[in-house]
Amino acid sequence: MIAAFHHFFPHLRISIPTEVPSILATIISLLLAFRSNQAYDRWWEARGIWVPS
Repeated sequence: MIAAFHHFFPHLRISIPTEVPSILATIISLLLAFRSNQAYDRWWEARGIWVPS
């Protein structure tokens, strides 16, 4: 798709500001961190239920 667009419109230059990928990467990393913490909390709770103290 992108190669075809570049083939048919070689004179157009698309530029993405550097802030856009930076902001998206920050948001995705925060979401992944929260998901990891939640998964670890669930695993630890399940471990406490199955493993006798």
